[in-house]
Amino acid sequence: MKDAVEESIATLGVLLDEHHVDIYAAGHVHSYSTTWPIYGGAVTNKSLLNPRGTVHVLEGNGGVPGTAPKHGTSSITNCTRSARQEPVSPLNFFRICGRGMNYERLVTTNGSVLTYEHVQNSNDLVTDTWSIVKTQTTVP
Repeated sequence: MKDAVEESIATLGVLLDEHHVDIYAAGHVHSYSTTWPIYGGAVTNKSLLNPRGTVHVLEGNGGVPGTAPKHGTSSITNCTRSARQEPVSPLNFFRICGRGMNYERLVTTNGSVLTYEHVQNSNDLVTDTWSIVKTQTTVP
């Protein structure tokens, strides 16, 4: 059975590539993961500076900001295949994985930088942050 990220790459990848989508966010599965930029079903590079491809984000931890976690503590780890809900896609797709009750924030101050924050519900602590930075205006 494919995981949510692998499924989105397989089913939406061509459409995301065609329209030069920078980030695709999905949820529900109770875990967190982000990929490196993916184009044509493969990682294009392990950098978010002028990425060629789509960064796939699975933010399925859920919860309301300011509430205490109901299912243990939050964690950020390298992706493995040891836990039931961890990704089963090729591991080189993934930048990072996590667990816990968290939510996401997308922040931008201009047309060149989009910042993603993975935030703990209970204390608003940002446990993962990254930015897509575009210094070039050309598309793949």
